Amino acid sequence: MADNDKITLQLTLTAEQGQPRVPLSVSRSVTCSALRQQISEETKIPKSSLKLIFRGRLIGDDETKEAAAEFKLEDGSVLHCMGKPIKGGPSEAAAVAPSSVPVAAASASMPVSAGSSVSVQPAPTVPAAPAVATDPLKAALQTLRTSNSPAQYETAVTTLEKILNNIAKNPMEEKYRSVKKQNAAFQKRLGGLTGGDAAMKAAGFTTKNDNGEEVYIMEASADAWPKLMEAKATVEAVARDAKAANQSTGPPPVASMPGSMPNFGNAAMGGMPAGGMGASMPPNVANIMSDPNALQSMLQVSGIFSL
Repeated sequence: MADNDKITLQLTLTAEQGQPRVPLSVSRSVTCSALRQQISEETKIPKSSLKLIFRGRLIGDDETKEAAAEFKLEDGSVLHCMGKPIKGGPSEAAAVAPSSVPVAAASASMPVSAGSSVSVQPAPTVPAAPAVATDPLKAALQTLRTSNSPAQYETAVTTLEKILNNIAKNPMEEKYRSVKKQNAAFQKRLGGLTGGDAAMKAAGFTTKNDNGEEVYIMEASADAWPKLMEAKATVEAVARDAKAANQSTGPPPVASMPGSMPNFGNAAMGGMPAGGMGASMPPNVANIMSDPNALQSMLQVSGIFSL
């Protein structure tokens, strides 16, 4: 194959920041699917989890389209490869295992000569430093949780979860990456709550003026995709926790009152036959219910309350 039938692409692995770009020579007529396969073999990223992006566009697993023509690939084009490479094996784990042996355990196994004594003091316990939330998204979600009611918090995080899921499922649809800031429903569910604006921005949105209206926008770029995936996973986890917490907290049970009168229900519940309450009662009970003085005396005697 002549050299002019090939192009050399430059691959960057977003999971390994700072690593040099990997050159890859491919045919100009390579299909999208074949290109993904070659890049998967070169980068050791499984094809099933490989996200391949060029100039903000996701290169899919298409067996009919030529990648170079479809995405205008040229010599030197930089493709962003997102995914975790499969590396190493048992040998890597074995190489670091010996260094993990505690010093105190090694000292305890040392032989001691007769007549001598060795005192092995345990290593002092150093209290762990309190965890400080440095992740902007986690800090914003914490503010949402502590500054709003449990129901508002659950609504807010499930709303944000839905927004991020829509973008992840439709990365090339601009309408999913734009949210009107002053939309009434959005303001009520997320934007107007304390921590809502910070959560949107920490998830990857920026704000801009669009024809006099402020909107949240998530720009399509290679750098935005891994941030979106990380934010999506974080929000999905807290949404699950919020739903579980609210489901386990129901209305307090109504305590039965000793000596209280039975609940006769109503017609809709089938608790009262046609003819009204008096028709279902014995004559003596009906008389008491129709005589205020008798009813007052009964309640005082039963100890329910004093009038």
